[in-house]
Amino acid sequence: MTEKYITNIQERVVDLLHSISSDLGAASKERCSEVARLVGCWILDDHPDFEISILKGEFENGLAHDVLIVKQSDSFTIVDPTVWQFFPKDDTIVLGTFSTMPEAELFLSRRYGGIWHVSEKMKTCTTEYSAELLEIIVKS
Repeated sequence: MTEKYITNIQERVVDLLHSISSDLGAASKERCSEVARLVGCWILDDHPDFEISILKGEFENGLAHDVLIVKQSDSFTIVDPTVWQFFPKDDTIVLGTFSTMPEAELFLSRRYGGIWHVSEKMKTCTTEYSAELLEIIVKS
C-alpha cells in the first residue's frame, strides 16, 4: 500500500466518522468492528491479492477492539481505522508494518494491552455487505 493510497483510505474513514460526529474519538466508539470490516472491504476491492484479517484485542475489563492486519508479500501492516477512540491525537490509521504476525500481535499488546488474535479472515465483500456495514455505522 502506497502512502497516497493509505491517505485516501484515511480520508474516506475521517469523512465517514465526521458524518457522525466532529469528534473522531466519539464517532469511533462502539463502531470498530463495522468500520474495520468496511475498510477491509475497500482494500480488498482495490487489492484482491492482499490477505486481510481482523485482529481482535480482548481486555481485562471485558471490552474488545478490532483492527485490520493486511498481508502483502512478506509484510504485515496493522490498520486501525478507529484508532482515535484510544489515541485521540494520532494522525494515521496505519500503526506499523512488521515481518511476522506474532510481531504485530506483540506490538498491539504493548500499545493497547489485552490479548490479540485473528478472529476472522476476510475473503471478498459484496456491495450489499459493504452497504449493510455502512448502514450499521451511521445508525449506531
